[in-house]
Amino acid sequence: GGRWCSPQDDDARASRTSPTNFAERICAARSVEELERLPLPFVASVSRQRPVGVPHPAWQTTWQIWLVHRVFLDDPGLVDLDFSTHPLPSPLGEQRVVPKLFKSLRSNTHLETLHLADCKLFGSEQASLLAAALRENTVLRVLNLNSNMFEPSDLQIVFDALAHNSALEEIRCSNQFCSSKVGREALQSLGHALKQNKSLRKIGMDLIDAHWRNQVDRAITRNIEIARKARCQARSRRESLL
Repeated sequence: GGRWCSPQDDDARASRTSPTNFAERICAARSVEELERLPLPFVASVSRQRPVGVPHPAWQTTWQIWLVHRVFLDDPGLVDLDFSTHPLPSPLGEQRVVPKLFKSLRSNTHLETLHLADCKLFGSEQASLLAAALRENTVLRVLNLNSNMFEPSDLQIVFDALAHNSALEEIRCSNQFCSSKVGREALQSLGHALKQNKSLRKIGMDLIDAHWRNQVDRAITRNIEIARKARCQARSRRESLL
């Protein structure tokens, strides 16, 4: 938004400011107001090659650190975060993006949609951090994990956490670049989780097992009906107050 200070020419600023030093300044900010006062050297100027919102290549990780720190600070102005097609750095070399993002989701109360398609997410460690976040988060409604590198066993960790989530309405996790497709065991975990989950109403993935596809479809239909009844009750209450 317009409240963030941004330069006219980020290419010139990028040549004068160190991404490493600026990332440290970002993480040192203890409030959204303090973060807002920082100039943003990575905001791209308008050009045919790099449209507004796409960071200078040298600043991509710093841009990601900035957005994740806003999640950490529970910025009320950040309700939709989209990292899709921007590879996230490996936690082995950078702890301030993926690990910090997932840990921050546990207490964030404003982020409603999180798009992480084609971000090179992988492994049980990242899946476990995300699962822990889903167990505690109460506001995230849409989560897009399409086209990453999660194995079926990794997705199973995420699915198990859905049993303890009451906010997520849509999850997408198709087209994982891994050694095997999601099989019966992972779908069984999803089916069992949906016996308790009453919020999830859309799942984007191939349900290749007929039995568990039927179980998941029934649970989704039930949740859609629960949401419909809740909307009708809310409308009736509003009308009764008129």
